[in-house]
Amino acid sequence: MKDRLLIPDFIRESIEQIAFEARDDQRIDKHSGVSQRLPISVMESVVSNAERRSLTTDEAEIVPRIADIYAAIPSMTGKIELEYEGEQIGANRIAKDLIKRAAGEIFEGYFVGYRLCPYGGLVRSR
Repeated sequence: MKDRLLIPDFIRESIEQIAFEARDDQRIDKHSGVSQRLPISVMESVVSNAERRSLTTDEAEIVPRIADIYAAIPSMTGKIELEYEGEQIGANRIAKDLIKRAAGEIFEGYFVGYRLCPYGGLVRSR
């Protein structure tokens, strides 16, 4: 199955960016820190979800998608300690925010000079 697994660079980068976003987030306890175990755990969950999808849909290759990162929310929430403000919002909401910010950051890096048009396409910025 390992020879069927293809992890796109933007997925790897997005997962790593989640850890950077978590380290910068004021709602996450700085004393506990965000260890390197967070992106490792997220990657394992992402690959597992992609494998499960490929088995149910008979896909020839296992290729994680951005949506698979959301399957890692339970493993993310188990790896972060929240400040009082974070506890009020909830770990699931914070995990979703981290994924959204990380994916956005990586997306912008790939599409510098472009903007999203309201109809769903990319348009070159002037």
